[in-house]
Amino acid sequence: MIEPHYPKRGKGRPPYPLPALLRLYLLQQWFNLSDLAAQEVATDSVAVRHFMGLPLTWDKTAPDESTLLNFRRLLTRRGLAAQIAADASAALACQGWKLRPGEVAEAGLSAVRP
Repeated sequence: MIEPHYPKRGKGRPPYPLPALLRLYLLQQWFNLSDLAAQEVATDSVAVRHFMGLPLTWDKTAPDESTLLNFRRLLTRRGLAAQIAADASAALACQGWKLRPGEVAEAGLSAVRP
C-alpha cells in the first residue's frame, strides 16, 4: 500500500529501504518516539537494528530525522497511517498479542539490601 507512493531511486539521495523505514515508523508510533529519538534508538539499540533488518556492524546508518519526518508526512498525506496501524494490530492479534502503546523505559540500577 505504501510502495506506489514511495519515492523511486533517481536523482538525488537514494530512498531509504522501505521495509526498514516502516518498521522504525511502527516502533516510533508504539513507543511514542520523536523523529530524533527514533533516529537515536535505531542508531544505538542492537534490538531495534535487528528488528529493522539492519546489520549489527553499524556499516548501514539508521534513517535520519528528516527522512522519518518525510515518511510520516507521506503516510498522512495519503491517508495510510490509520490503515498501517490497523493492519499491524490485526497481524499481532492473529498471533495472540495485543498492542498497547507506551514509552521506552530508562534503565535503572538500585541496590538490593539482604
